[in-house]
Amino acid sequence: MYIFYILIHMQYAYSCGLTEVEEELKCITEKLRISKAEAVREAISFLLLS
Repeated sequence: MYIFYILIHMQYAYSCGLTEVEEELKCITEKLRISKAEAVREAISFLLLS
């Protein structure tokens, strides 16, 4: 049962450089009051769905 739980909740982590968009990311996170990780996830979802 425990192994099954781990397999269901497995997540992937990818490194990406955000240095060139740091100011824009900071602005977005402050205005929307979300974390940087959440902002990146939302941006990826938006790009995949559009």
